[in-house]
Amino acid sequence: MTAISVDAVGPDPIGRARSARSAAKRRAVIRTVVEMGTPLVAFYGLRAAGQSEYFALLAATIVAGIPVTYTLVKQRRLDPYCGYVMVMFGLTLAVALVTTDPQLVLAGQTLVGAVAAVVFLGSCVVGKPMTQFVAARFMPPTATGTSPALHSLHGRLSAVVGFGLLLQVAILLGIIFTFPFDVANGLVNVVGSVMVLAIAGMVALMVRRFKQTLAAAQA
Repeated sequence: MTAISVDAVGPDPIGRARSARSAAKRRAVIRTVVEMGTPLVAFYGLRAAGQSEYFALLAATIVAGIPVTYTLVKQRRLDPYCGYVMVMFGLTLAVALVTTDPQLVLAGQTLVGAVAAVVFLGSCVVGKPMTQFVAARFMPPTATGTSPALHSLHGRLSAVVGFGLLLQVAILLGIIFTFPFDVANGLVNVVGSVMVLAIAGMVALMVRRFKQTLAAAQA
C-alpha cells in the first residue's frame, strides 16, 4: 500500500479558509485602528506644539482622509463602503472649511454622523444593507455570495447601526456644548469610541445568535 502524504494532496481547504479569514480580519483591524487613531494623534500633537484649536482640528480632518484616499488609489475602484467613507470625509472637511469656530466645526463633524445614520437606515429601505459592504472588508477576496437569511440579517444589523449612530450624535452634541473645547474634543473621541464598541457588541451578539439558529436548523 502506498502512503499518501498530506503535502501531496494539498493543504486542508478548511484550514486555508480559516487562515484567509483571520488574515483579512487582521488587515481590517489594523486599517481601522490607523483610520481612527491618526486624526487623534494629529490633533493633540499639534495642540501640544502650540497650534490653534481650529488649525489642529482641520489638520486632523485632512489626516483622517489619507488612509481612505490611499485605499481608493490602491484598489483603483470605488466600492459602496469606500464611497460611503469618502462622502463622510468630504462632508467633514467641508464643515471644517465653512467656519473657523472650532466648537461649531466639532459639532458639524458630529452631525455628519447623523448623515451616516441616514445612510445605514436608508440602505435597509433600498434593500442594500450597508453592513453587508462593511463585512466584506473583514472577509477574504474569494468570499462571495449572500443567502436570503444572511441578507435579512444585514438589514437588521444596518437598522441597529443606524439608530445607534443617531443616539451617538445626540450624546456627543450634548458634550460639545457643555464642556470646554479641548475637554469636549477628547470626550467626543472617547465617548464616540465607546459608543461604536457598544454598537459593535450588539452587532456581534446578533451575528452570534444568527449562527446559533442556523446551526440548530442544520443539526
